[in-house]
Amino acid sequence: MSEDNQCKPYQCPNCGSRISHIHIFVVEENRYELELDEKGWVNWYGEESVEASEKSADAECPECGKKIGDHWSETWEDLNSWALKILNSILVKKDE
Repeated sequence: MSEDNQCKPYQCPNCGSRISHIHIFVVEENRYELELDEKGWVNWYGEESVEASEKSADAECPECGKKIGDHWSETWEDLNSWALKILNSILVKKDE
């Protein structure tokens, strides 16, 4: 985290805690190659994100664990824009 971001505290809209970051949990579709070995174990290889798959994301407060927002997206760029909106919406103003 850059020093600029550490100087800009955020405030959880749920618990009111001043926080320096949020947690984002992203679920996306991945492709794997599976092989059955001679002992009957399944081996998973080649994790690859499926580019056009939808991604769901939840933003949570690191203090209380409550959801601040959620979003569905097909691109990382859109997901990044949404995360920026979440951060800007909970940014503590300098006079607070």
